[in-house]
Amino acid sequence: MAEVSGTSSSFRVAIVFWFMLVCPGMAFVRLLHLRGHLVEFTLAIGLSLALDTIVAEGMVLAKRWSPEWGLVALAVLCVVGAVIQIRTADGVAAPRDLQ
Repeated sequence: MAEVSGTSSSFRVAIVFWFMLVCPGMAFVRLLHLRGHLVEFTLAIGLSLALDTIVAEGMVLAKRWSPEWGLVALAVLCVVGAVIQIRTADGVAAPRDLQ
């Protein structure tokens, strides 16, 4: 895979680590419309770790452990969170916009 994509293994590990640490949680934390970006980022990390754990635990309990499919499941969660953000943004004012 590294030969095809042209990226080094350590770079891919760093990208996957960042994705798993931030993206799943941020997709849902943004729905809270919090004022502080640091608060959003901190909550996103906590929620991401929780979602990572839930996905991994579900695969272990189902006896279907696969790192690739775990990453796919987390990517699907991110897409679901993004779609919800887009759907709720249509015609709905965020609480911070009302003030």
